[in-house]
Amino acid sequence: FALLAALLVTLASVQAAEKKPILLVLTNHGSLGKTGEATGFFLGEAAHPWEIFEAAGYPVRLASPVGGFAPVDPKSLDLNDPASAAFWKKFGAEKDGV
Repeated sequence: FALLAALLVTLASVQAAEKKPILLVLTNHGSLGKTGEATGFFLGEAAHPWEIFEAAGYPVRLASPVGGFAPVDPKSLDLNDPASAAFWKKFGAEKDGV
């Protein structure tokens, strides 16, 4: 039993050390079709998975289809939500997007 327990502890530590990054892909589109209405990625849809992945020890990388800036949908900017506020503080507070 002790050998099995030691093996499981070793396996768990090896698995924890080998966590691969998770890629979150956010849109580059900043306007809704031809309406000119501002849009972008929905903050909570990025923030909540990011929070869970980070808490589980996974590194998270952000990307967008064409690279560069990913605007946030202004309707989703709810900074009363703790996950959204933390995500925004880390990635977007300076530039209204990521």
